[in-house]
Amino acid sequence: MKKFILSLFALMLLFCLALPAYAASAQMHIGVSSGTVSRGDNVTVTVKLSNGSAVSNGGIVLKYDSSILSYEGGSCNVSGAATSNVNSGGGVFALETDKAVSGTIFTFKFKVKSDAKFGSTSISGSGNLDSAAGKISCSVSGTTLTISCRHDFKNCTKVSDSQHESTCSICGEKKKENHTWDAGTVIKAATCKETGSKKFVCSGCKAEKSEVLEKTNDHKYSSYANLNDKSHTAVCTVCQVKSTLNHNWNKGKVNKAATCQETGSKTLTCKNCSATKEDIIPKAAHSFTPWESVDENSHTHSCTVCKKEETKSHNLAKELLHNETVHFTGCKDCNFTKDSQDHVPGPAATATTDQICTVCNRVLQIRTDHEHELNEGWMYDSKGHWNNCSLCDQKCNYTEHTYETNCQSQCTICSAERTAPHDPDGNWITDPQGHWQICKSCGEKAMTGSHTPGAAATAATPQLCTDCAYELAPALPHEHFDGAHSHICECGETYESDEDCPICREARKDFPWWILCIAEAVIFAGAAGAYFYLKRKKEAAQLL
Repeated sequence: MKKFILSLFALMLLFCLALPAYAASAQMHIGVSSGTVSRGDNVTVTVKLSNGSAVSNGGIVLKYDSSILSYEGGSCNVSGAATSNVNSGGGVFALETDKAVSGTIFTFKFKVKSDAKFGSTSISGSGNLDSAAGKISCSVSGTTLTISCRHDFKNCTKVSDSQHESTCSICGEKKKENHTWDAGTVIKAATCKETGSKKFVCSGCKAEKSEVLEKTNDHKYSSYANLNDKSHTAVCTVCQVKSTLNHNWNKGKVNKAATCQETGSKTLTCKNCSATKEDIIPKAAHSFTPWESVDENSHTHSCTVCKKEETKSHNLAKELLHNETVHFTGCKDCNFTKDSQDHVPGPAATATTDQICTVCNRVLQIRTDHEHELNEGWMYDSKGHWNNCSLCDQKCNYTEHTYETNCQSQCTICSAERTAPHDPDGNWITDPQGHWQICKSCGEKAMTGSHTPGAAATAATPQLCTDCAYELAPALPHEHFDGAHSHICECGETYESDEDCPICREARKDFPWWILCIAEAVIFAGAAGAYFYLKRKKEAAQLL
């Protein structure tokens, strides 16, 4: 047994001596920036060392499909490397002394070729690490890169009533999708008589489909016509269907107002068909005068229409009524009072308590020191406004009325009104409809009014407004004959002298008539003298 154990130990020693001397073990991991890429994309490949072993040099030989990936460049990421080299086949580095190395040791830049085959491709490699102690066992874990197509689907065609198919122009992959219908175009509008139709077009493959539009309830009724006392009817101009509805009565126009003696009447009109009906207005309530006391027990009033009288017992208040000087028992409906007595003053008012009547509890004197509690709203007279204290009825915050202009009629603070006429500037402004002046205080129109026509227009004068002298009608046209006194008036009549025509007489009233007479006499005398002169000259010539 002892010999067997010694023999086994010797065999194990020989086996160990026969193996290469490895100082330690490490693992490299190959990773990519994105597991799925497309043609033309950039890909970053990194090599990481995981266990942080102390090494003096190392490297990796990359294994990948060069028909898919094109090497663009790379770098060594080992800090403090004395020398390094990176190329399309891998990378190496060397350190001056052993140093713990971990993390990313190499970075490689690749680009997916434009004609790369679609699908999966592997990236792997074999690593080598050395140290002063000897070779370090190193394993490498690779990765997989998927090359996908950046699809460009074209040539979309209809394959069924619900779907269409398109083909990728790059990889030839086919894809089926549901139709994408537009909002549709109405081909024929539906009416209350007939259905309509609507066409839809697929935005992808331009396939078409039609849809039936159901009949509508949008009838086009003619004017409603009275059918009977309760209803009216109309016929649809499209489908000829009849519609019968109850009358839609308005509030009515009162023909005779109701009184307490007689019923009234009013005419109601249908808002749709203009049918009318008479309606009775019930008798109205009595219009009684205020209650007046008859005696200590009753009061009376009468209707102002039918003179009906009513007499009732007094409605005596349970509590004593009072005024400033007395308290009494009184009727709440009329002016009857009895048992009137003077107030019985209690203790005098103090800074904290009021003086009250010991019988009716009326406040006779407000407490001498209190804060005013002002009633809402303004009280006013012709000069100013104030607030009343609800406790002592004292006037508070009295101020005179405020007006923005001399002609403003209402106080800007309270609702007091005054008579404040405008102050016109004296200059009339006119238009064909009327005239006005401008107020010197507020700039508003003042003395606005319609024109007041003056005397009718004549041949000499126009018609003017008697207030503002606005010309309402121009002077009348008038033409004379060449004759001294004969002319035609615009009315068409022929007059032999100016005195006969009122228009012409008005036009020429400032021209002295006697001058015309003298001129005519001179002309006549001259003509007569010339006649006799020529006659005598002719007679003398004959004698010779």
